[in-house]
Amino acid sequence: MSASRTPNALLGVALLVSACTSPEAQEAGPLPFSRIHLETQESGTDVLLQAVSAVNDTVAWASGHGGTWARTLDGGETWTARVMPGADTLQFRDVFALDSERAWLLSAGSGELSRIYRTGNGGATWELQFLNPEPDGFYDCLEFRDADRGIVYGDAVDGELRILRTRDGGDTWEYTRSLDIPPALAG
Repeated sequence: MSASRTPNALLGVALLVSACTSPEAQEAGPLPFSRIHLETQESGTDVLLQAVSAVNDTVAWASGHGGTWARTLDGGETWTARVMPGADTLQFRDVFALDSERAWLLSAGSGELSRIYRTGNGGATWELQFLNPEPDGFYDCLEFRDADRGIVYGDAVDGELRILRTRDGGDTWEYTRSLDIPPALAG
């Protein structure tokens, strides 16, 4: 675009933006999300917490370093933090909770440091569901659609993205090599 046309283009964009905004919207004030109020909560632990999975207004789970997980059943008024037995060196990078009793934790790290655990009893016990067999593999995050279907996303190994999925609540995890995913880019 030539230098003489640039001011005209900018003026046109400005007019278009102002024409698309009604006077009512301008007078209505800030959008509702600007009314968010954040409160400091005591987590019950001093370790770094990295992820939160809020189930509803009262139930939420958190995951963190040192094999730590936490849960609130009263909207954050109180949190119960625990260290998973035998997992105190793991960094739980993600958590997904279905309710106050069922949740999954994902630990991150190279090779066998990337793991998936599941509880069905509010964290009283945890079941190891997946142990990464690839020395260069590193899993980052997990998400579930419902109690059965979930997906885990990881870094690329040899240029191929690592994505796991389950259709049975994590009893089995399979690589999703069949997806039409382009190769990972360097960097």
